[in-house]
Amino acid sequence: MTVSCSPGQVPISGGAYATVGQPLYSNMVAFVESMPAQNSQGAYGWTAAARSGPKPLTVTVHAVCIYAPAGYEVAEQYHFTIDRNAPLVTTCPAGKVAFGGGGTVYGGTRNLNQSYPGPAGSASPDQWIVSGYDVHAERLRVDGYAICADPIAGLTTTRFTHTTSDDVAGGVLQCATDKKVVGGGAAVTGYDDTLVASRPLTAAESGGRDGWQVQATGNSTPHGVDLYVTCY
Repeated sequence: MTVSCSPGQVPISGGAYATVGQPLYSNMVAFVESMPAQNSQGAYGWTAAARSGPKPLTVTVHAVCIYAPAGYEVAEQYHFTIDRNAPLVTTCPAGKVAFGGGGTVYGGTRNLNQSYPGPAGSASPDQWIVSGYDVHAERLRVDGYAICADPIAGLTTTRFTHTTSDDVAGGVLQCATDKKVVGGGAAVTGYDDTLVASRPLTAAESGGRDGWQVQATGNSTPHGVDLYVTCY
């Protein structure tokens, strides 16, 4: 599924949510793609995809759109072959920061299990990190994207680590009351876990504070996931 920004605007970040309309368990739903949508004119929206066993599968896609800030560009890496669960790091050009990003993993039984800003703990991240997992392959092909622009004052990125013994891990990481969500991401810590939601949460949904929602599931317990939110 793909969602387009309004004419004249570009995606600064985006995300998605995948569901089969019943409780999640044992990798029955898995992200395989969440990334900026591009054509010959440049980035124009957000696209995402998922796979599942049960049907019907529903994918809801979100794009955070703005008029292009100074220095806006999408850094890309195509078809890199990496070990499963190994990170593919896409770095912005010198002097720029990563506002958002994403990736695609290839293969028949693949999962997208990490898509987040880095380096971890940085107040001004300049990287976007993605990784994937395939139960039937030791190595897999991955695309990575970082949405970059010149730094702006007041931009903050926050990280929170959450672990649960339940089948679905995750939660909402909110912006401060005077800030709006710019982007966010997530990284699961279980060996074969997968992301099923990593998306902006609007103020209307969260009771007045923008934020980022994450959900992850898989075969192993306890599940763990790092949540990230970038706010301005």
